[in-house]
Parts: sequence; C-alpha cells; structure tokens
Amino acid sequence: MSTTPTANTLLHPAVRVAKLLGTVGASYAAGAYLTTSAHTFPSLTITSARDLALTLHNLRQRLCKPLLLLTTTSSTAFAYIAYYLYSTPVLTIPLASVAFTPGSFLPHAEATDVIVGSGWELYAVAAAALGAIIPWQVFGVNKVEKRIAAAGESVKAAEEKGLETAVVDRETVREDLEKWGKCWGVNGLLAASGALIGAYAAAWF
Repeated sequence: MSTTPTANTLLHPAVRVAKLLGTVGASYAAGAYLTTSAHTFPSLTITSARDLALTLHNLRQRLCKPLLLLTTTSSTAFAYIAYYLYSTPVLTIPLASVAFTPGSFLPHAEATDVIVGSGWELYAVAAAALGAIIPWQVFGVNKVEKRIAAAGESVKAAEEKGLETAVVDRETVREDLEKWGKCWGVNGLLAASGALIGAYAAAWF
C-alpha cells in the first residue's frame, strides 16, 4: 500500500469537478440513448397509429432536450479540461511516498515522480465525440423527429376538432420509429465513446 499523491489530487478543484461532471453526464446520456434505442423503441407493440404517434410525440418531448443538454454539458466539461491541461505547462513533481510492505514492520519512503498536466489529447477526443452528437442531431435526427412531432400534433389537433378519421398512417409512423431508433443508436455510440475515453483520462491524468 502506498500513500503517493496522484495527478488527480494535485489538479485544480474546478478541473476535478469537470472530470466528474463530464464522466457521469456522458455515461448517463450513453445509457439513456442506447437503452431507448435498443429496448424501449422495439418494445412498443402498440397497434393503433394514433396511440403510437402520441407515444412517440411524448417520448420526444421528454427525452430529446434533456439528453442534448446533458451531452452538451459533458462535452463542454471535457473541452474545458483539455484547454486547461493544454494551456498549463506539464509539471513533473518529485515526491516521496510512504510504502508498507508485508515483510517490513516499519514503513519506508520511496522516491517517485508525479506528472501533472498531461493527457489533454484524450479529453479533446472525448469532447469531440460528445460534440459530434449535435451536428448529427441537427442534420440527421431532426428530420425524423420533426415527422414524429408533426404526426403527434396532427392527432391532437384532430381530436380537439372532434374528427374521427385517421390522420396518420401506422406504417409511416412505424418506419419513423425504426429510423429514430437507429439514429439514437448512433447518438448512444458517440456518447459511450466519449464516456469511456473521458473516464480513462480522468482515471490516469
């Protein structure tokens, strides 16, 4: 057992908070995207086009903005760490660690070097992976989500006017559901990549 300080304990407190925020936020977002894509969407066995359209509309309203906010926050946290480490000179701090060995009654000191300020590249990659969700969301996912939102709004508007005719097609809504699931699968993989890289960097740098 050793009492040697690590680079984490020698960094600025704001950086350590950003590490926690980025890692936890990215991990939660990855889990939410992947479970929704791989489990929630395929489990929807609603036969009514109306019910399916309303269900997807409600899911979009409850999940999209919070998850985008979470991934943006995590990406910003990792980007802040990358900038901080990049702009701070790398320091090699010689320290003495107190080690306890099974064969020794008394502890003995060992000289060691702790490197502080390295690893900004990993945080930059983690930030980029999470940040890539935003353009993918804007140019890819939004097209599907807008159709889903329009279908839900059409059903609500028809019911408010007392119309009983079908305003949405079940097959069309089902196709949008499948596309939405694939799009969110990509979001989940990007978020998972950012979370894994960020967690590795946070543990070692």
